[in-house]
Amino acid sequence: MKKTIFISLALSSLFSTAFSQNDSINELEYENIIVPIDSSELNKKFKAGFSLGFNQSLLQTEPLPPGTIIENKIGFRVGVIGSYKVNDLFSIHSNLGISVNRNEFIFANTDTNEIILDYFPMPLTVDFSVHAKFTSQNTNYKPFFSIGPSIQIPVTNNNQSELVSNYNLCFDFAVGFEKSLEFFTFFPELRYSHGLVDINKNPNFGKIRMHTVSLILNFN
Repeated sequence: MKKTIFISLALSSLFSTAFSQNDSINELEYENIIVPIDSSELNKKFKAGFSLGFNQSLLQTEPLPPGTIIENKIGFRVGVIGSYKVNDLFSIHSNLGISVNRNEFIFANTDTNEIILDYFPMPLTVDFSVHAKFTSQNTNYKPFFSIGPSIQIPVTNNNQSELVSNYNLCFDFAVGFEKSLEFFTFFPELRYSHGLVDINKNPNFGKIRMHTVSLILNFN
């Protein structure tokens, strides 16, 4: 009887030790397991890139003096961009660039048609904008629209610089689509910039506002 009790206690102790060691090994193995992470799910919040495009200036003045002709031509722009993705629908988009604005006033004598002044308000500007961008996620070509302020600062030094304001403040509206490619995201946009301030200091003219329509190709 004593031998039976002793053997039972010994076997019980042996199995208890074995199970305890097995649990410890399983816990150790579990702690050493490396869980694979899909890198495609780690979307970057911030992206940088560049942009290029064309712009069409739309000078507006009131009143237009007699003998004055406004010429608005197509210019171009280049810049660097940055986007911060808040979520799938909303992001903050900024742009810093240089624009060549091909617009001019031709002021002529109404009697002789002699050109008195060939006037370029802002032929070259540094542009900076910050936009709130709203993007749909329904298709491969994700449509978006963006709104926000922008500022244009003239950088040319000529004898007409005293006739123009030292900045142009605008409010922008843009629409476009976004397409994710293998190495970058491509999103063209059509933007309208509405000039808010009078850029004129020339006594021959009244108020002048410079609006712009731009086709911009963004890569980031």
